[in-house]
Amino acid sequence: MNLGELNKVWEIKALKKKPKEDEARKILEKVANQVQPIMTRRKWRVKLLSEFW
Repeated sequence: MNLGELNKVWEIKALKKKPKEDEARKILEKVANQVQPIMTRRKWRVKLLSEFW
């Protein structure tokens, strides 16, 4: 296993409010992808990236 695979966002969770749930999930996935290089460099891990009120 590549150690870089550990330094990432492991789970993404949006609030349960259809139909906006899908849109929120896409935004959270974009954010997770954008910060991936920083997280790898700093050896950071995020178990859960979630939307909140």
